[in-house]
Amino acid sequence: MTIILEDTNQVDYLTDLSKVITPFKDYFRKLNWLLTDLDYIILDSDKKGDIEKLNHEDRAITYTGEELLSVIETREIQFVWGVLSGFSGEIPKMLDDELPCIDIRNFFTNSDNFQVPTAEIEILCFDSSSTMIKFKDIKIGQDFMIEFPDAKEIINTKAIKQNKKG
Repeated sequence: MTIILEDTNQVDYLTDLSKVITPFKDYFRKLNWLLTDLDYIILDSDKKGDIEKLNHEDRAITYTGEELLSVIETREIQFVWGVLSGFSGEIPKMLDDELPCIDIRNFFTNSDNFQVPTAEIEILCFDSSSTMIKFKDIKIGQDFMIEFPDAKEIINTKAIKQNKKG
């Protein structure tokens, strides 16, 4: 299930992950996270702690769910761009050119495809203007849509075109 959150007053800014993950926070905590293609703004830069791993120069940053949850709950971070991939087990080793990235063109045509097939959740922060989330567990996606009624499910246009041909 793929969902986009945009055009809503339910959050102060659309890529505020501390609010966006509320419907699945317990599940979020249990995953291991790979952050890639990342650009962010620390809105509370006068605070110290909990952001040591965040580095604009790193192509890939890894966190346990507990670590990342602590960061996004204790610090005010606006994720401008980025892909956060959540894994129930080990994060797979990848070459730089295999790392997930923001590719908005592909998002709407292949919306059900995860950039890393073993990921359980993929969160895409797009230009601070929207957050797109892919859930393998449809129940978690449905819970998200209950919490955020302004969210919209993205229908896989590639699959629709293939079904019309078939």
